[in-house]
Amino acid sequence: MSATGGPSAKRGEPLLLGLDLGTSALKVLLVALDGRIVGRASAGYPTERPGPDRAEQHANTYPVAVALVASGEYPVEAVISDRIPLDQAVMAFDKALNEKDRAIKVMVTL
Repeated sequence: MSATGGPSAKRGEPLLLGLDLGTSALKVLLVALDGRIVGRASAGYPTERPGPDRAEQHANTYPVAVALVASGEYPVEAVISDRIPLDQAVMAFDKALNEKDRAIKVMVTL
């Protein structure tokens, strides 16, 4: 689990909350309307692999991951292999799909 803060939000300032419920972790990003990252956190959870080309996750795993994100104890930055600007989001999806041997987690940034 990992949590880091960015520049402080002003009291009453509108914020955007982004959640990425991925195959390896829940990642959370809190962003101000001007693009400042106010906070970020993540929590990993297991993926069961019962056979070739199969992956399973159980619904009861996600509340645990949300609780870990809230506690602030897991390093998300270590799994991000690429950061691609929002205006190149199509390239980010292409990279995630076609470079599976290298692209661990492709993040689209504001």
